Amino acid sequence: MRHQLDQDLVVYRLVHNHLPRLEKAGYIEWDQDTGTISEGPNYDEIKPLLDLMENHADELPPDWP
Repeated sequence: MRHQLDQDLVVYRLVHNHLPRLEKAGYIEWDQDTGTISEGPNYDEIKPLLDLMENHADELPPDWP
């Protein structure tokens, strides 16, 4: 039961907070009707950070989001 609540909270935060902010900043394009997310016009601004996080995931704290 707790796991489902945690998942519901994550989905809620994504849909109502994070995705709208990322879209507003131009980092993503988000079609809410289909749930499709793609690179936005400003994606290249954050790509180096995303690559760094992906390439060093083993160095991040275990509770890293």
